[in-house]
Amino acid sequence: MDGASEFVTPRIGDPVPPKEDLRLLTCRGMFSDDVSLDGQAYAAVVRSPHAHAVIKAIETTDAMAVPGVLAVLTGTDALADGLKQIPRNVMPSLPDITMDRIILPRRNTCYRPIRPASLVKHSSW
Repeated sequence: MDGASEFVTPRIGDPVPPKEDLRLLTCRGMFSDDVSLDGQAYAAVVRSPHAHAVIKAIETTDAMAVPGVLAVLTGTDALADGLKQIPRNVMPSLPDITMDRIILPRRNTCYRPIRPASLVKHSSW
């Protein structure tokens, strides 16, 4: 093959070589809690305790009244703001296969830990 190395497509079940282990095990990892910027805001998400539940309404008034809260976002807000779904690669070995992941649901929760709302505030919890 013209001296080029032959590319072998990984198969399902093949081991995936770790990319971050050395960095994390040698304390050189960087996490979101390690970042501190001027004017930085923090987000927290509310998780649904119920799988396959219908979202009738999300009341945000009390959360918005908490000092320091900048926004309370719901799936309806995300749609109104034109936010698109998050594409994710379901199989790293096959980069062309992706699945969209909703940012915040509007109508129902598909599984128990889904996030129907997000709260943004100035300081961390």
